[in-house]
Amino acid sequence: MSAIRIHPERPTGIIVHGLHKSGTMFLYQLFHRLCRQRRIAYYSGNHEHPNHHLVTPDIDHDFCLCPIRTFSDAPFPFTGNQQIRRIFHVRDPRDILVSQYYSYGWRHSDEEFNDGRHRQRESIQTMSIDEYVLDETHAIHPIKLRLRDLIDRDELELRHVVKYEEMVTDFPAWLARVLPPFEFRFPSLVKTRYALRYRNEFQPSSDPGSHKRSVTPGDYLRRLQPATIQRLNELLEFELRVLDYDLYAVPAARHAA
Repeated sequence: MSAIRIHPERPTGIIVHGLHKSGTMFLYQLFHRLCRQRRIAYYSGNHEHPNHHLVTPDIDHDFCLCPIRTFSDAPFPFTGNQQIRRIFHVRDPRDILVSQYYSYGWRHSDEEFNDGRHRQRESIQTMSIDEYVLDETHAIHPIKLRLRDLIDRDELELRHVVKYEEMVTDFPAWLARVLPPFEFRFPSLVKTRYALRYRNEFQPSSDPGSHKRSVTPGDYLRRLQPATIQRLNELLEFELRVLDYDLYAVPAARHAA
């Protein structure tokens, strides 16, 4: 593919936002490949040698920054000399909380945990999953704050929201929505290439330690008690409605984690 600048008059920055437990490591891998194909600089805190700190307000070349695990602009206040294109990747916050419980409480290795993370793990391990997701101090309030940075954005920016649920159930359709900022000469060929490459990416893993353990949307319906789901929907009603998530889905029979 051509290395011609995306926008002829000023550099373009493609910034990909997504919260923890929303498939952000997959985003890191995918956008890394897209940048190599488009021949633009790729910055990330997930590189073996992180280079995201090299993205400065006066950056003078096309680039992609991925993933930013917040919906806030900080700490990257650009000067306006760049054309910034943001992609906001969201996941049902109820599934995020369920995933956090298992990952932070048990599955993630604690070898690099600081004291705060060790205390967090110890606290989670004293709670059932139903107790954890309804904990307003450690679960509800933090995720509402993170989502507020997205919900408070200009309505035009919210048009660039894509969903984890579509990514794992209809990857080609999701891919078609994240490719336009790159302005590939032949986007349909790029879409076909990556749809084929990742056609088996979102199969559930049988490995209990896998970070991909539960990729199917609606895991909260399978893990939580009906009364918990009802209360969780009440606590997150505003966010769920704005992000267009179903408040009336019927819980499935609960099974062991």
